[in-house]
Amino acid sequence: MPDEPWSTAELAEALSPLLVGTRGLLRPRDCTVLDVRPREHDVLVRFRWMSYPHVLGRGLPPRSQYTEDGGSLEPRYWASDALTWFDEQLCTGLLVTASRRERPGFIELVDRPGPAADRRFCTTSTEPDDEDVWSAVDLFEQDGFDTRPVRAIRADGSLIAWVRAHLDSRTGSPWVGHAAVTRTGATTARLEFCEVAGDVPGTVVVDLCRTAAHIASWHGAQRVVTSLGQPELSILGFVQRDDHRELDTAFLGEDHEAVGALIRGSRAWKPSGRVRRAALLARLTHRVVGR
Repeated sequence: MPDEPWSTAELAEALSPLLVGTRGLLRPRDCTVLDVRPREHDVLVRFRWMSYPHVLGRGLPPRSQYTEDGGSLEPRYWASDALTWFDEQLCTGLLVTASRRERPGFIELVDRPGPAADRRFCTTSTEPDDEDVWSAVDLFEQDGFDTRPVRAIRADGSLIAWVRAHLDSRTGSPWVGHAAVTRTGATTARLEFCEVAGDVPGTVVVDLCRTAAHIASWHGAQRVVTSLGQPELSILGFVQRDDHRELDTAFLGEDHEAVGALIRGSRAWKPSGRVRRAALLARLTHRVVGR
């Protein structure tokens, strides 16, 4: 029997009725699949994500990601595994961490050539209506951060998301930085601030600002502007425009090699002083992104 007896056309035909017109398994409010197309070496799924202004695509390999030997499966079984793998990727940060290639009519998400995030830290986001997190904001303040600016932004109704980073530890502490992104127009968002503990590596700035920009794009932002001066913004694709910096949310300008080099070259880091517990706030946070 040939090693790969099933064509990508047969695989796409089996997967299409499971996805097209549906909104996936795990993110029913967020992902709408437009079509499933066979290509020479994979099956392309084109989809929309929330209010993101561009059509996205992801190629699914013709072999199951869940079989021990990576062998080929009958199309209906492959389709079931492919559906699960596609949803799993969307729910574990692919939209933030993937490299991107511009294709006719869509942007393809592809695997990065190197690391995308500093895995010593976790990045979480909270939207304005997440009352559980906002009621526990004093736990974040215990690690030395002033939340008055973000609480004021939330109160005036412009906040899109509050993004925070913490050490990837058993307790979820300490918190090491935060950023906020707001809406300034129908298609424009603003990165208001990015504050990090003084001794943490610049990789935390990358993760916070990238995550904030992506979340803004999911809410329809075609560009993100900022007056911040952190040098890490340049490798994320922010470009100088007169008195501000601007990022196109197609996210085609990120320097992936520079991000990878920054992560690989980052110095060792351990929390200094008394480590305060922030586990409750970590547990209350509803979304983990950028991993």
